Amino acid sequence: MASAEIRTYRASLDAVFAAGQRAVRDLGYKIDAIDRTNGLLNFKTGISWSSWAGQEMSAMFVDNSDGTIEVSVTGRRSQSGVVLQVYDWGEAKKIATKLLAEIDRLVKSATPTPPKVQPTMHPVLTADRDERECPFCAELILSKAKVCKHCGRDVVESELPMQPVPHPVKGSVETSSASCGSTVPIPSQHDVRLICECGARLKAKPSLLGKTVRCPKCNAPVTVD
Repeated sequence: MASAEIRTYRASLDAVFAAGQRAVRDLGYKIDAIDRTNGLLNFKTGISWSSWAGQEMSAMFVDNSDGTIEVSVTGRRSQSGVVLQVYDWGEAKKIATKLLAEIDRLVKSATPTPPKVQPTMHPVLTADRDERECPFCAELILSKAKVCKHCGRDVVESELPMQPVPHPVKGSVETSSASCGSTVPIPSQHDVRLICECGARLKAKPSLLGKTVRCPKCNAPVTVD
C-alpha cells in the first residue's frame, strides 16, 4: 500500500465529506463504501495503462476540533480478475493527489466569499480663505501674509507702497504766507503715514502730498495730507 497523501481543509466535516463523495464521482471513480460515522470513504478506479485492474482507494476524514478537517488518502493495486501486476508506477499516489485537489476546489467553491466592505468616504470640509491681491503682482494671497508666495515681495500692510491714480487731482499743500504774502509748500524729509477707511496702514512719499492715490488693499481713493 502506498503512503498516505494528506491535506487539511478549513471547513465543516459535513462539507468536506460531501465534497469527497462528489469528487470521487466527478473523477469517474466508483464508490465502494461510505461510513459517515467513522469518516471513511472507499472507492475503486478503473483500468488504466499504469493499473491493469485499477486501484482500491480509501479516504479518511478526521475533525481536528480547531475548525479544520484532515483528509488522508491511501490506495493499493487491485489484483482481482487479471494477471498479477508487480509495479504500477505510483498510480495510487497520483489518484490520491488528484482527489485531494478536486476536494479542495469543491470546498473553496462552496465557501461564500465575504462581501468587501467599502470604506466610508467623509466629505472634506474647507474653510473660506480670507484673501487679497498682492499689490505688486496682483496674485491672490492670504490677508495675513507678510511675503507674497508668487513674487516674493514683502506685503506687510504698514509697508505697502501707495500707488498714484493715473490722473491725480491737482493741488498742493500750502502753509501760511511768508512776509511777501506768497505760499510755499511744506518741506518734508519723511514718508507720510496715513490710515485708509478699510483699516490698512499706509505710507506715501512726500512727493505725493496733496494728491489722491488708491489704497492697494481696497482700491479706494485716499488723499495724502
